[in-house]
Amino acid sequence: RTGVKAYQLVNQKKFLDRWKDVLEKSHPVARPSDPDSLDRAALHRCQRQVLVVDSYTPTPDRDSGSVRMVELMKLLLEEGCSITFFNQQLARDAGYTDALQQLGVEAWWKPWIRSAPSWLRRHGPRFDAIIVSRHYVLAPLLPLFRRFAPRAFLVFDTVDLHFLREQREAERSADPAALRKTRRTREAELGLTRAANATWVVSGAEQALLAELLPSASVSIVSNIHHAAPTPAEFSTRAGAIFVGSFRHPPNVDAACWLITSILPLVRTRLPDFRLHVVGADAPRQLLELASQPGVLLHGHVPALEPLLDSCRLSVAPLRFGAGIKGKINQSLARGLPVVASSCAIEGMFLSDGQDVLCADSAAQLADAIVRLHEDEALWTRLRDAGRDSTQRHFSPEAARRVLRPWLQALR
Repeated sequence: RTGVKAYQLVNQKKFLDRWKDVLEKSHPVARPSDPDSLDRAALHRCQRQVLVVDSYTPTPDRDSGSVRMVELMKLLLEEGCSITFFNQQLARDAGYTDALQQLGVEAWWKPWIRSAPSWLRRHGPRFDAIIVSRHYVLAPLLPLFRRFAPRAFLVFDTVDLHFLREQREAERSADPAALRKTRRTREAELGLTRAANATWVVSGAEQALLAELLPSASVSIVSNIHHAAPTPAEFSTRAGAIFVGSFRHPPNVDAACWLITSILPLVRTRLPDFRLHVVGADAPRQLLELASQPGVLLHGHVPALEPLLDSCRLSVAPLRFGAGIKGKINQSLARGLPVVASSCAIEGMFLSDGQDVLCADSAAQLADAIVRLHEDEALWTRLRDAGRDSTQRHFSPEAARRVLRPWLQALR
């Protein structure tokens, strides 16, 4: 009431006098005694209110799943939704949480959210839809959603089918304990697919698998989302190859080690100066011990990949097991960097050997493909153009929007 603060009282009256008719006509009344009325007033322009829950706050500079989640939330915001987010730990992740808030996402963390049950009891009734990523996040929350958000359309976002990835890894290792874990994961994911109103997968291959296992389930493809941003860097200005992957993900550890120990030496017998850039956070000891191998440059976490993508001549993705859509391939192709990959790596990605990428599965065949692409400018240029065009058709924001809009319209 004194100093510059006194203008708040004066200007409040001026504002109300000027906008009285508009406020009365189109704005809900907010009463401090009624917390629900405050929510309605704050969000009155939003067509739908959507809650998103994941195991962690998206870290788009570190992993492909986070890139997809951030782009998905951007699209939902552009479509007029209000997005609320919390992670499994109910934690604030410094700059990553701040980045979500800058997009316009309502982010919650402790102590403002003390527990999921108490928070959902208060806020659950307002949501039109709830999207939960990963089976181990949804499983304990499912009863709470059904109780406290009874009108919300519940989406189980698999990110990738974990049981498929675990099964392939277990079959390679022939580990009985791993096979038992795979069966538990399969039961959990299939049970949640039955219980949810809809399930999202990232590839047609996974959609077809669930259609076979659960014919009555509603399963849609909401895949990776990438913006095509080709670089002007040409063939002659580039050299070497890049492998990208978060090394908390076992398929990436296996692929990187195999690439360094079995494929790279075959390449360097024909291209002695060939260098391999290995990029990714959380490298385990078995990978760190390979950093001294000839031709290997182990970078660790690189926040901005563009300079490396623009200086390398190709990207390599020799995955021997896994599931889902590989962001490392999307990211390279969207940037105009051709790819050599295994058949597992390009599963469900609308890519064909010799047309959009080079594909091989043995160490010798992969080494041949790497050398061929590294040395053949005409092939390099053709694959660059075709790979970029394929990514634009199948993994652009526009492609995702075509799936999301009918879903959002059905929520009304």
